[in-house]
Amino acid sequence: MKQTNLIVHGATGRMGREVLALIEADTQLELMAALPGSWPGDCAQAIVIDFSVPEAMPALLEACLKKGIGLVSGTTGLSAEQLSAMREAALTIPILWAPNFSLGVAVLQRALRLCARALPPQWDVHLIDTHHRHKLDAPSGTARLLVEAIAQSRGDEPSARPVEVVSTRVGEVIGDHQVCFAGPSERLEITHRADRRSLFAEGAVHAARWLSNQPAGWYSLDDCIAEQRRIRA
Repeated sequence: MKQTNLIVHGATGRMGREVLALIEADTQLELMAALPGSWPGDCAQAIVIDFSVPEAMPALLEACLKKGIGLVSGTTGLSAEQLSAMREAALTIPILWAPNFSLGVAVLQRALRLCARALPPQWDVHLIDTHHRHKLDAPSGTARLLVEAIAQSRGDEPSARPVEVVSTRVGEVIGDHQVCFAGPSERLEITHRADRRSLFAEGAVHAARWLSNQPAGWYSLDDCIAEQRRIRA
């Protein structure tokens, strides 16, 4: 496996520190810079891993475009305008954005798409989104991603009710998401629970390795998994 050069943006945050620890422990990963701080002079062969805040995205995008380097971002709470700007930048550089870098959540998306297509559109869908008390955005980016997967699979079915989302911010919960499909006489419940924060850092590093070999484009974690595991939705 070839060496992957990484720049960590948001290095002083919880997730940034997790990414730095993984880089330090892996001889196939090279840390070129930890931001905030100075960008390295020559970083043409690097990939940025970003876990920061929405306010920092415009400057980060500008820097990545200027230096011609790819971006893996797990920053949530981004506005529609910011996501649009990222998609536009992806015409020039490879960008993979995911509100959740868990393999389990990626598979959960696929399961929800299947459920939404197979179950009657009249069934109610309820999502409980639970995170630690310090999380600022509600619903979480993961919850929005799951709702979007359900809505896209249901299409324009007029009898389908909107997904009901309840966001709870308590204690130090890393991230739990429970989805319930409820019919007249039965319920189907699917739950994902994150047990440790480092799993998201592992997913981001895995995505960065993959993205380093991709051309310019807008990618998701699902793209990475589908290509490497030859899974078809």
